[in-house]
Amino acid sequence: MTQRHRPAHRAPRSWDLRSKGSTLRPLRQHLEVRSNARRFVTALRQDRLYRTSVLLVADSLLLGAFGGLFVIFVTHIWEPRSIGVVSAIGGAFGLVVIVASLGMPSTIVAYLAKEPDQALMVRGALLITIPVGIALLATMWLLPDHVGVPLIDLGVSIPWAVTLTMVFVVASIIGFVIDPAFLARQEVSWSVGKDLTAMLIRFLALFFLAGTGTFGLFEVAVVYVGYAATVDLVLMQWRLRRAPRPRASLGLGLVRSHVRFAAGNQVAGLVAMLPTSLLPLIVLARFGAASAAYVAIPMQVLTILTVVPSMTAQSLFAEMAAHPEELVEPIRKALRGVYIVTLPLALIPIVFAPSLLSLFGHDYSINGRDLLRWGAASSVFFCLNYVSDIVLLASKKVGAYVIANVIGTGFVLLSLVVAIQHGLGALGLGWFIGQGCYCAVSCTVLTRYVGRRNVLSVVRYVLR
Repeated sequence: MTQRHRPAHRAPRSWDLRSKGSTLRPLRQHLEVRSNARRFVTALRQDRLYRTSVLLVADSLLLGAFGGLFVIFVTHIWEPRSIGVVSAIGGAFGLVVIVASLGMPSTIVAYLAKEPDQALMVRGALLITIPVGIALLATMWLLPDHVGVPLIDLGVSIPWAVTLTMVFVVASIIGFVIDPAFLARQEVSWSVGKDLTAMLIRFLALFFLAGTGTFGLFEVAVVYVGYAATVDLVLMQWRLRRAPRPRASLGLGLVRSHVRFAAGNQVAGLVAMLPTSLLPLIVLARFGAASAAYVAIPMQVLTILTVVPSMTAQSLFAEMAAHPEELVEPIRKALRGVYIVTLPLALIPIVFAPSLLSLFGHDYSINGRDLLRWGAASSVFFCLNYVSDIVLLASKKVGAYVIANVIGTGFVLLSLVVAIQHGLGALGLGWFIGQGCYCAVSCTVLTRYVGRRNVLSVVRYVLR
């Protein structure tokens, strides 16, 4: 080949390589993105904490989305008075279920994974909690004025109302006790399936009972929790591990061995539920049933913001119970994940509170927007509160857990009581101040029992 032909030969080849490179570059970038996504999914599946958290959060977000749609239908079918009555009854029954649970849910999460006969332990928990729930409900019906709970406003015969309230409480206790068993076993997918099918049943009940008055709205709730409890009992018999039983047993002994842990958790859990459970009753007593509805709807919207911190905290609880030797790293990951997701979401109700509540009706938008905005802003506090409580509980610092909850909840209730004296619009600011005080108490107690160095290490990691 002569010198004259070489440049003519090289130039097309160089151009051809550049052309191929520019053509293949998008393909290489696409493959690189797919490879990174695959590595992320693989890491997520291998990380127990994040895997369980994602399942719990996905379950709660789906339930929250369907629940929000359900509430929109309800507010356009039932009057605010009916919604206020059922919300007040639901808050009171929530307290009954918490009291009757006797700390069993957290006890199951903490100890079930290492128990040879898991089904027997859950059976023992049910045999203790259900009679207590029935006794508490019977007491509520027998006391004068039903302790301020508007049971008589359901508008049906007493025997029928007693029967359905009994079904509601018993079914709620069953779900409250059995669901933590699947969290302890890190088999949350079964609970996800149960929850989604139960939500479908809820919408079917809404369709058939639409326009039936206050009692019809309560019947929808009874059908919902009744179906979920039935599925939970079936799953318990199918999935939970059993051991050879040389003699018949009710499982009460397995529960009795953890009574101190359960008692401490019971006190703290009950106290922590007081603000959200009592708020509709307080508003109903002071301003009437319609105002209770205007408070209950924003509070239900705010539950969406609590999904990520509460579910991540439960996943952290299961992780620390199964692997107690690991402390700082799971807390770091949990707290950072909670804030990264929750704080951006909180901006939506802060900015668009009137528009969101207008979906439920103009009156809900006017009367509830301040509560929704201040409640969303308080997410900067309650994200830490959820995680710090679980760290104390999983570390078996039961006394510290009780102290943090009692003092923190006391501040929240005090703030709400002072705020309600200034009208319905001041409740949001009262809630924000109370949550801030609760956060200060949590940080103080956590530093005292976990160690200042560990707390500072977690804070630095989160702020990075």
